Amino acid sequence: NGYPLFGLMSPAFGLVRQRSGAGGSPPMENTAALVSLAMYAADPVLLEFTRLGSRFGQPAKRLELTLHRRKDLAQHFVTSALISLFAGDKLAEFMGLQKELNDSQTYSGFDLADLMADKAGIRFAELAAAPGTAQRLQTDVAGLVYDDQLLPRPSALPQQDVTQQLATLSDAEIEPYLAGLNRQIAVLLARVPLYQY
Repeated sequence: NGYPLFGLMSPAFGLVRQRSGAGGSPPMENTAALVSLAMYAADPVLLEFTRLGSRFGQPAKRLELTLHRRKDLAQHFVTSALISLFAGDKLAEFMGLQKELNDSQTYSGFDLADLMADKAGIRFAELAAAPGTAQRLQTDVAGLVYDDQLLPRPSALPQQDVTQQLATLSDAEIEPYLAGLNRQIAVLLARVPLYQY
């Protein structure tokens, strides 16, 4: 179950679009919307570490937000967007990749869809915070009506067991392999109109 992430993002960004139209700064309004969304969907460890929950208060009602019916994808998207906003793209990318590499050593395994959600969240944050794209993004996000407008379907990813593949590679082969995966994800994200700015 769960509630689609776009179902909360659409009205949130509709509101910040109104606030921007009344004189608010679009990048600042977008940041406020993302912080609000983080209360519902970001990694709880991150919220505790940043003290966002104690600073802004927890929502009166928690929603289990999803992307393509997966709660983890919504969490990856929002968490990476939040890290990108407050600590930069490089750290957000590093943390997302490191989490998947750690997961490759556990029962959960390396999930390429999680990594794609991380990268989509980072790209979203870039557009949300840039003065040249912040206001246009508000309009586009206010009109979201389905998951594919935020993230390609996981089935569009190359069908491979990344965990198993990583186990067969030498140390020298891992970096080029991961770079290849990143290129494939970048191609998929480039097809999403929301990210074609």
